[in-house]
Amino acid sequence: MEILQFLVGEILGDSSFFLTIYQDRNIAPMTGRDRRNYILFPLLSFFLSFLSITVMYASQEAVRKAYLELKSMWPWLINLKELVHCILDIFPQASSMFCYMTLYMFGRSKLSEKFVYFGKGFMEAHEDFGKIYVRDELSNDYVLSKKWKTIANALKLFIAVNLFYLAVLHTGVMNIQNVLFFRPIELFPTVYLTALFEAVNYLDNGVPVRWRWLKKRNREIPYNMKLRKIRALCLKEASKDKSVVTFDGSRSHELEFCKEIREIIKNYEEIDDARIQYLLSYLKRQSGELFFHISCVETAIMLVQGKSIFYATPFYYDVGICIFFPIYLSLLRKEKAVILIEDTGNLKEIIAWVKKGIEEIQDLVDFWNVDLLDGSVEQTDVGILPFQIINQQDKVYWLDEFLDKVSFAAVLEASDILAGGQEAVAALAEKVGRKTPRCTWFLCDKNAESMVDLFSHLLNSEIKYVSATPYYAKKTMLAYWNTESEPFSPWKPAKRYLGVEARIAEIAGKEHISHLIWYGEDVMPVYDLQWIFGQYYDLYGKRTGEKPYQMQLNSRISFEISGNANKLETEQFLLVEDSNCNLFELGRQFATRAQEKIFVNILSPDYMLRDYMKSIKDVMNADPKYITQFVPLPVNTMRNVALRLIRRMLEGEISEEEIWEFLKKGEEDVKREFINLRYLQKLINLVFNIDDAEISINFGSEFSNQEKEIKQIIYYRIVDERVKKEFRKYFSQASYIDEIGDRKYIGKLMLAGHLEQKYMKGQQVVLNGKYYVITGKNQSEYGQELLVRRASDQIYGRKYYRQLRRYFSFDKFDEIPSQKIVFRSHQVVLKRCHINLNAYSYGYLEMDSWNQFYNENRILGQFKQEETRIYRRKEALQVEFTGKMENKRLIYWTAIMLKETFCTFYPQYYHLLDVAVNYKEYREYEIPQELLTVILSHIDADTTRSFYILEDSREDMGLLRSIESNFTKIMKIIQDYVKWSKDNGDNYFGK
Repeated sequence: MEILQFLVGEILGDSSFFLTIYQDRNIAPMTGRDRRNYILFPLLSFFLSFLSITVMYASQEAVRKAYLELKSMWPWLINLKELVHCILDIFPQASSMFCYMTLYMFGRSKLSEKFVYFGKGFMEAHEDFGKIYVRDELSNDYVLSKKWKTIANALKLFIAVNLFYLAVLHTGVMNIQNVLFFRPIELFPTVYLTALFEAVNYLDNGVPVRWRWLKKRNREIPYNMKLRKIRALCLKEASKDKSVVTFDGSRSHELEFCKEIREIIKNYEEIDDARIQYLLSYLKRQSGELFFHISCVETAIMLVQGKSIFYATPFYYDVGICIFFPIYLSLLRKEKAVILIEDTGNLKEIIAWVKKGIEEIQDLVDFWNVDLLDGSVEQTDVGILPFQIINQQDKVYWLDEFLDKVSFAAVLEASDILAGGQEAVAALAEKVGRKTPRCTWFLCDKNAESMVDLFSHLLNSEIKYVSATPYYAKKTMLAYWNTESEPFSPWKPAKRYLGVEARIAEIAGKEHISHLIWYGEDVMPVYDLQWIFGQYYDLYGKRTGEKPYQMQLNSRISFEISGNANKLETEQFLLVEDSNCNLFELGRQFATRAQEKIFVNILSPDYMLRDYMKSIKDVMNADPKYITQFVPLPVNTMRNVALRLIRRMLEGEISEEEIWEFLKKGEEDVKREFINLRYLQKLINLVFNIDDAEISINFGSEFSNQEKEIKQIIYYRIVDERVKKEFRKYFSQASYIDEIGDRKYIGKLMLAGHLEQKYMKGQQVVLNGKYYVITGKNQSEYGQELLVRRASDQIYGRKYYRQLRRYFSFDKFDEIPSQKIVFRSHQVVLKRCHINLNAYSYGYLEMDSWNQFYNENRILGQFKQEETRIYRRKEALQVEFTGKMENKRLIYWTAIMLKETFCTFYPQYYHLLDVAVNYKEYREYEIPQELLTVILSHIDADTTRSFYILEDSREDMGLLRSIESNFTKIMKIIQDYVKWSKDNGDNYFGK
C-alpha cells in the first residue's frame, strides 16, 4: 500500500501541483518588460500558502461532520460512499494536496493583478533591482541576466531534489492525512516548495520548465487559435456597418520541415568541402534551438561556395544563417563584410543581431567589431551601411579603404536601394571588393520581375540562383479588408476615428489572441494611433471581455512601421497595410511568418486591380508572376553617363582615359576626340541646365608601356559651386525637420530631387510612424528638406493625394536622335523618343479614397518659377494608335487605365511616372473631364492619336525601359480587366 501511495499519491499530488503553478504552455511568453513586474510573486506565495492551510484547517470540523452524515445515509448511496472512501482513505495525500492547490490558485488569480501593479511601481522606483532583468540592445526589451540564469537553473535542480525528498518524507516519516484529519504542520514543507516554484516561474520568463528533448516536440503541438471561428467573427463584425471583407480560404499542409532539413544536411555530408562541413555541423547544433526554412539552408550552402544569390523574402531575420556564416568565413580570411539596409530607426537592433549571430558560430565574444559606417572605419570588421548614406558624397568618399577589402556584401530589402537611382548603386558596387579575389553578393527582398537581371548588371556579378518564396504556415487564413468601407469609429459610443483596425483588434481580443501586430508602413501613423488606442482601454475591455487595463491593451497590440523585421513564430495574428497595391503578393509574403497557424488581415485601398485580383484568386495563388511588381531595367543613356561622370568629377580629378571608359559604356556613339572642356560642359548642361560650368584642368605625365614613351595626361575636375549645389539639391537623401528641430531621413530611400513629385505644402503625411502636415521646403547644405508640423490630433481618416502636373516642350527635336519603335501590334505602336520639357506641379487632389475622382478637394499651390523642372533630351515613350480611329475614347481610356496600373506595377516609383495628353484635343469628346484632369497630365504636344508616358526625374531611372519590356504583359492585363469589368459591372471609374 505504501508503494502504491508513493507512486500514485505523489504523482497526483506534488507533480500535479508542479504543472498547475505554471502558465498554460499555449500562452505566448510574456515580454521581459512585463515579467519584471511579477517580482513580488514569491512573497505572495508565502502569504497565500499559509492562508490556504489556515482556511483548510478552520473548515475541517464542518467538512468532517458532513462526511460522517454522508456515511450514515441510505444504502443506495453505497457507490458514492465507496468513491469518497477511496479518495480520502486510500489516497489521503491527493485529497489534501488537491484542496491546497485549489485554494492557492484561486487566491493567486484574485490577487495577481494587485501584486503586478505594486510590482510595477516597485520596479519603476528600483530600475536595476538585483540586476535580475537587464535591458537587451537587440530587442530593446528586458532579459534575464547571466547570473540569474545560473541561479534559475540551480533552483530547478533544487526543486527536483526536494520533490524526491518530499515524496520520501510523506511516504515514510511524516505521512499527510486526508483532508478531514490533516495537521497544518504536514503541509508546511510544501510552502517553501511553492515559493521555489514561483521564483523559478519569475526567472523563467513565464515559459514552463521543460527538458531539452521536449523543445522539438512542443513545436509540433498546434496552438489554440481557431482560424474558422475568427473568420466567422470577421464576417459578423463587418456586417454591422457594411464593411467589406473577403477571404482567401484556409490553406493547410502537413509538411515536416525539420525532417526535410535533416535530409538536406544528410545529402550534403558527402561533399568534400571543409566550409560546407563546418556549416552543416553548425546547423546540426542549432537545429534544436532555431527554425530554418528549407530554401534558406540550401541558400547558405551555395553562398559558402561563393555563388551570389537573390533570396525571395523581405524578412531578413529569417536569413540570418545566410548572412552570419559567410561573414564569419570572410573574417577568418582577414577580409571585411558589409550589410546594406534602409535606416528606419532600427540600426542598433541590426548591429546587435549581426554581432550576436556571428559570435554564436564559434562562441567568440567581442572578437570582431560590428559597427555603423558613419565615422572611423579603421577598427570595423563588419560594417552596417544605411541606404540613405549612399547618396551623400562626403560620407561615401572616405569608405573606399573599407569597401576595398569587402569579400561578402548583403543587401537587405534590395529593391528599396533602387529608389535612389541606378547610378548611385553602380558607383558603390565599383568600390566593393577591389582588393579581394572576389565579392559574394546576397540580396533578399519580395518577388519582383527582372530583379535578378538588374542587380547582375549593377553589381557586375552573376546572380546564379533565385529562391522561391518560403512555404506558408501549416494552417493559414488570409482576410482582405476594403479600407473605403471602414467604419469611422467601431467602438461605440466613442466618436474619434479608430478605423477598421479597431474592429480587427476587438476580434482578436474576443478570441483572447495573445499578440496582434499592426504594420502601418507609410500609410498609417501607428505611433500616434498607439497613444489614441490606449485612451480607449476601458471600451476595449468591455467589448472583448479582457481586463480593462491600459497595460493589457498595450501588451496585446504592437504598433510597428515595417513588417520586414517580423520574426518567425509558432503562430501569429497580423494586420498589414497594403502599401504596394498588391494584396496577394503581400499575403503570400506574410503567410510565411508562422510555423503552425497564422491569420493575416490585409487592408487595401480601392486601386484599380484590387477587386479584379480578388475575383481570380486561384490564378493569383497559382501564378505569383501574373500580376507582380516590376523593377527598373539597366539603362545607359547619355543622361546617366553624364551623371556618373559628374559624380566622379566632384569626388576628385579624373583623366581622359577614365572619361573614355565611362563614355564607352553609354548607348550613344561617342568618339574619343570629342572629349574636351566644351564637351564636358555640355554634359553638365544636359543634367543641370547650367551653362559654361567651371572645370579645372591639370596636366600630368606617365610612361606608356605600349608606345614606349612618356605621354601627357589631362585631368578634369568640377570646381563650379553651382554644380555642387545642384548635385546636393537633387541627388542627396531626402529628409525632413521634425517637431523638435532634428533632421531625419524620410523612412523610404528617396532622392531629394524627387520630393517635389510627391510632397506639396498642406498635405498630411505619415513619416516614420507619425502624422505631419507639410508646411514647406527648405534648401540646406544637406539638400532639400521638408518642413513639417505634428498633426496627431488631426487624424480623421485615411488621406490620399494625386498631384496635378503640366509639361511644356521647348526647342523641339533640337539635336534629338530619331524615334525608335520598340513595340508594334496591329493597332498600337510604342516609340522611344526624346523631348525637351519644362515640368511643374501646380496643385494636388485630396481624397478620402483612392478612386474618389468626383467631388474632390482640389488644392492649387502658388507656382514658383524656380520650381520648374527642366529636362533636356529627356527620354519618353509615345503610345500611338494606328488604323481607323472612329472612337477616340479608346485612346483616352487606355491612357487612364495604364496610369492606374502603375501603382501596382511600380509602387515605389508611382510618383515619378506620368501619362500625359493634350487636354485641348480631348475636350470636344464625351469624356468625363474630372477623370481627364485628375488622372492624366497635360502636355502641349500633338496627341491626336497618341499619348506620352513620362519619367519625371533628372536621372533616367530605367522605368521607361521596364515599361517597354513589359508592355505586352501590361496591355494583356488591361484587356483582361476590361472584359472582367464589363461582365461584373465594375464601377471603379464611376461611369
